[in-house]
Amino acid sequence: MRVLLSIVLISLALHGTSATELRTAAENHPPKYYLEDGKMKGIAIDIINAIEAMDPSIKFSGQEFFQPLPRIIASLQENKLDVFFGLIKTLEREANI
Repeated sequence: MRVLLSIVLISLALHGTSATELRTAAENHPPKYYLEDGKMKGIAIDIINAIEAMDPSIKFSGQEFFQPLPRIIASLQENKLDVFFGLIKTLEREANI
């Protein structure tokens, strides 16, 4: 997780100081993502909020709604999503993403 965060932050630093929006998604999989009182919560949301707090020029979008995991993976492969928090590393995923 630290490696992913470092890669995201370094690549954003190379793009200058303009605001950067990163497209992401949520998977209905507590404790990573879950709805509580109509608001998205979870460990991944905590990470997103921490990154945005560290660098206000970074904004995430798409984490408000659940998507099925196969769609999330396909969206990452098709560059429709920039990042997803909580994807378990497997040899197959490592070769394809």
